[in-house]
Amino acid sequence: PAERYASAQALADDLRRYLEHRPVEARGDSAGYLLARFVRRHRAAVAAGALVAAAVVAGVAGVAWQARIAREEGARAKAVSNFMADIFRANSTDNSDPAKARATTARELLDIGRSRAARDLAANPEAHQQVLLLIGRLYYELDLAAEGAKVDRERIAVLRALDGGGTRLAQAHANLAGSLTTTGDIAGAASAAAEALALFEAAGEARDPAIGDALAALGNAQRYLEPAKAVDTLRR
Repeated sequence: PAERYASAQALADDLRRYLEHRPVEARGDSAGYLLARFVRRHRAAVAAGALVAAAVVAGVAGVAWQARIAREEGARAKAVSNFMADIFRANSTDNSDPAKARATTARELLDIGRSRAARDLAANPEAHQQVLLLIGRLYYELDLAAEGAKVDRERIAVLRALDGGGTRLAQAHANLAGSLTTTGDIAGAASAAAEALALFEAAGEARDPAIGDALAALGNAQRYLEPAKAVDTLRR
């Protein structure tokens, strides 16, 4: 009986409240019920508020993700910097044998760095591949393209384990194609360039500058191996 309406007017008032999506007197004032009625009455405002809240949460998550990536990249850069500093420190007067250290050539220093990278950076493949990229370029600058090509292959193995595919692996193959072109390994250059182009295509990448390097290496190789294809390749 206590749950019955006191009058017909009370019932009519509750019906009006129900149709207007406002709390009805007969249901009481529980938080869940009042919240549900409020949401029904203000759907647009609640939806907009939810979108704003979602955007804020997404924004915070995005900032946190970017901060984490920045920290990881900073840690990798520091690892590479520290590693290279240690290598050059071996050639300083602080060495136990300063005379021998001073006699160490740039080529020998790079050989030491390459060997130590394989050992000391095995647990940090991202830093390892960055060190190999730097050492490979230095070999090339010293006119040691054959050694640079060996380093390119070592880096490709590290990147393949890291990425499985993608643009970085494609770029590494393009670098290898350039090194092999310099050494005169035409067939090897053609193979590396073709692999680079295939990887770029698989990754959906069409604007990377290394694509032009790979095409140039492939076209140059085809001038000797398949002259009929060279013109079409160089026109791509």
